[in-house]
Amino acid sequence: MTDKAKMVDGYRQNVGVFVTDGSGRIQILTRRLANGAEVAQIVQGGIDEGETVEIAAVRELTEELGVPANVASLQRITTWAHRYDFPKPHELNGQDQYYALILVDSSTMFFPGADENFVDIRWGNGGELVEGCWEAKRPGYERALKEFGFLKD
Repeated sequence: MTDKAKMVDGYRQNVGVFVTDGSGRIQILTRRLANGAEVAQIVQGGIDEGETVEIAAVRELTEELGVPANVASLQRITTWAHRYDFPKPHELNGQDQYYALILVDSSTMFFPGADENFVDIRWGNGGELVEGCWEAKRPGYERALKEFGFLKD
């Protein structure tokens, strides 16, 4: 977490990035938690003061997966955020997560700059991501994936 992230009522402003190759697939990242459990997630991170959701999405993609900004084509962003709480004790109440959809070439699957917290990066579908993610993120992932056309009602 960066100390530059925007805060609203104790909630960090955040962006989650759905990466697609344009063929209906999205990248699913697997993160190993401190307790050894593994969860599916997407690239995400705080929106710094002075940043837009769009700028933060591309920055996070570069920081976490080493994707150069010039190969990331921003397709859409949500105008709403999913608020979820962190388990207590935690210094923050939780996060307000906006979502972005970024198109990359499918040949850019594995990136040399991949964050060491990710134990796997693979192409999959929205249902797989939703099924394997942390429960608190599930409603936001589902809503954004439906809005972006990766899940049906």
